[in-house]
Amino acid sequence: MAQNTSTPLIAPTAQAVIARPRVGEGIAIGVLVFFVASYCIAFLLNKALLQFNQGLGLHLNTHFALWLKSLVYAVSAGRAWPEAVPGYWHYATALPGHGFAVIYFTSFTSAAGALISAAWSGWHVAQPRDPHIHVRGRQLRRGEEARQYAQRASREKCAISKPELKIHPDIVLARHQVMQSVMVMGAQGGGKTQILWRILLPLIQKNWKTVIFDLAKGDYTISTPNVHRLFALGDARSSVWAIWRDVRTLADAESFARGLVIESADPMWSNAARGVVVAMLMRLINERGQDWRWRDLGETTFASLPEIKQFAERHYPPAVASVFDEESKTTQSIHINLMAYLAPLYRFSLEWADVPENFANGKPRTFSWIDWLNDDDSADRNIILQSNSKDKTSATALIRAMLEVQIAHIASLEFSESKTRSIFYMLDELPQAGRLSSLPTIMEVGRSKGCAVGLSFQDIAQTRQIYPRGEDDKWLSLLGIRIFAQIKGGASAKFVIDQIGSREVERPTTSVTSSGGGYSASNSYQRAELPVMTADELEKLGPQRDGVKAIVLGHSSDVLELTWPYHDTVEYRKAKVARPAVIPNTPAQVNGSEAKAENVNIDHPNLFKNGSEPVINPLKYSSFEIVETPKTPAEKSSFENPETSEARSNTETSQVIDVAETTDFFTTFENAETETDRGEQEGVTETVADEAAQHVVAEAISEAAGVSPEAVEMGFAMLDELSGSGNQVGVQAEVTMTLAQMRKARKRDREAAE
Repeated sequence: MAQNTSTPLIAPTAQAVIARPRVGEGIAIGVLVFFVASYCIAFLLNKALLQFNQGLGLHLNTHFALWLKSLVYAVSAGRAWPEAVPGYWHYATALPGHGFAVIYFTSFTSAAGALISAAWSGWHVAQPRDPHIHVRGRQLRRGEEARQYAQRASREKCAISKPELKIHPDIVLARHQVMQSVMVMGAQGGGKTQILWRILLPLIQKNWKTVIFDLAKGDYTISTPNVHRLFALGDARSSVWAIWRDVRTLADAESFARGLVIESADPMWSNAARGVVVAMLMRLINERGQDWRWRDLGETTFASLPEIKQFAERHYPPAVASVFDEESKTTQSIHINLMAYLAPLYRFSLEWADVPENFANGKPRTFSWIDWLNDDDSADRNIILQSNSKDKTSATALIRAMLEVQIAHIASLEFSESKTRSIFYMLDELPQAGRLSSLPTIMEVGRSKGCAVGLSFQDIAQTRQIYPRGEDDKWLSLLGIRIFAQIKGGASAKFVIDQIGSREVERPTTSVTSSGGGYSASNSYQRAELPVMTADELEKLGPQRDGVKAIVLGHSSDVLELTWPYHDTVEYRKAKVARPAVIPNTPAQVNGSEAKAENVNIDHPNLFKNGSEPVINPLKYSSFEIVETPKTPAEKSSFENPETSEARSNTETSQVIDVAETTDFFTTFENAETETDRGEQEGVTETVADEAAQHVVAEAISEAAGVSPEAVEMGFAMLDELSGSGNQVGVQAEVTMTLAQMRKARKRDREAAE
C-alpha cells in the first residue's frame, strides 16, 4: 500500500511566497570564500616575497595547513594539535633574519583579506531575494542596487544633453529631463517639502529664473535665499504688478479674466464675469493705452448695469450677450454675482492704486512679467507668489491671473524657442491656487522655450476636485520625473500603484495529487501579473532616521527607492511684514513729523530681523507706501485727474448717505454673532458654530439680493480677508461701501426699468 508523504495538501496557487533572508546560504558561502581567498592571498604574497629572497622557506601548502591548525588550536583553547601548533610557531621564531616576520605578515594579511571577502560575500548571498522569476515590466530597486541604477541612468541621460540639476546624491538630471517637468507627491508630513528643497536650491545656485508658489505656511518666503521679488497682498515688501504693461491686447485681457474668475458650477455666472472683466480692460486699453493704473480698474468694478452695457457694446460686444438680456429676469442676479466675482479687483485697487514707481531705497516697485520673461539677464532671478488663509480668495485670483498672462505670452510666437533660456515654475501645493486651465500648455510648449515646471500636491482626490478627470490626466501624462514620498492609502495609493504599473512574473507553485491511497507533490512555475508596489509599502515611505525615503519614476526604466538627506532650512526673513489696514476712499493724512524710511528689499537676508518695522502711512488710501516725507496733492500719481478726484469725493459723500441703508445688514451680523455664542454655550465646536452663523447671513443675503451660492461663498471669503487685518473700522468701511454701491446700483436699475 502506498504511504502518505509528508507534503501537505495545498492548492496550486495558495502557497505563500515570501522573500526571506538566506542566512544558511550566506554562512556557507562566507566560509568557502574565506578559505579560498586566504590561500590565494598567501600564494600571491609568497611569490612577491620570493623576489626579495624572503620566501616562507617550506612549501606554501605546509604553511597553510599549519595556519588552519593554529586557528582551530586557538578556538579549542589548545586542545587540538597541542604539540604540532606550538612546535610550528617555535620553529618560526627560530628562523634566521626576517623569517618570522615574513610568516607572521603573510598569515595575518591573508586572514584579514579573506575575512573581509567572506563577510561581503556572505552578506550579499544572505539578502532577501525576489522568489519570482521576472518576465517583463518594471522592477523595484532598493538600497545599494537602487543607487547604482540611479547613477547609471544619470550617466546615460547626461550623455544626451548636458547635466543640469542634481536632485539627489545619486541622481543628476540632464537638461532635457528638467524641461520635461518634475512632480513630487506626498501626504502631509510625508517629506515632500524636503525633496522640493533639493530641487529648488540647485536651480537658484545655477542662476535659473524661478517663480515659486508659497501658498501654505510661508516656508519659501522665510527660507529661500536670494529672493528678489515678492507678491503678497498686505505685505509691505510686495512688488506691484504693472498690469498696464502686460495686458495690452484682447488676448491678454482674455487670459487675465480666465485666471481671475475661476469657473463656477454653472458656467453662466463665471462666463458673464469674465466677459465683463475683458470689457473693462479693453475700455482702459482702447481709451488710455498704457496710461491707466489699478485704481482705474478698481473704480470700473462699481459701474451700474447701464454703464457696463454701454462700454461693453463698444469695447467687447461678446460680454453683452453673456450678461444683458432685456427679457431675462436673471440680469439683476448676474450683476450682483459680478460684484462678488470682481471683488478681488477692488482689493487690488486698494493695495496698489497710486503706488510710487520705486521703493524707498530706489528699487523699482512696479514689475512687468512680460518684460521679465523677455529679459534672460534680468537681475530679478527668484520671485515668490505668496498666499495665506486670510487672503486666499484674492491672492490666488491674482496668482492665477499672473500665470495665465505669462503662459499666454510663452505660448505665443513672440516668445522664441531657446536652448539656453532657463525658467522654472515651482508650483508647490498646486490645488491651493485653484484651476490653472493653461497648465498643460506651458508643459507642452514651454520645454522648447526654456521653461520647465515643477509641481507638487498631497492627494490626487484634492487635485481632482479642482481639475476635471480628463484634464488632470493630460498634464500628468506630460510629466517626465515623478517622485512619490509617503502615500497614505485611499485614492492616492491606487493612483500611485497605477502610475508605477505591474509586472509579469513566473512564481513557484506546488501541485499535490492523490493516487493509490497516497499523495504526490510536484513543483512548477506559473505566470502571474503582480503590482510592483502595494499600498502598505507606499505608506512606509516618508521621513526616516537618515532622511526621506521616496520612489522615483521616469529616471530609470525601473522604480528606484532612494533616501533624500534632510535639508536644514535657514531663516532669511519674516514670512510677512504686515501693512496696517486702510480705510478706503479716505484722503491721505500724514503726521507733520518726518518719517524714517526703511530699505524695503526682499533679497536682504536680515530684513527686519531686529524687530523694527517700516514706517507706513496708515490712512493713505492708495499705496501703503513707505513714507519718506509727507505727500502733497501735487505729488500724486500723474494719471489722477480732477474729474476722478471729484468722483471719489462724491463716492465718499454717498457712503455717508447710504450707511443707514446697511443697518439691517449689520443687524444680521449681530444675529450671526448671537448664533455663534449660543452654539458655543451649547458645547458645539467652533467650526459648527461659525457655520450656523454663516447660514444666518447667507439666508439674509440670498433673500435680499438673490445672490448665487458662489457669490455668497466669495463674500464670506472676502470678509474673512478684510477682518484678518485686525482693523474693525476698516472692515465696516469696506462692507458699508460695497453694500451701499450694490444698493445704489439696484436702485438705479429699478428706476431705469420704471
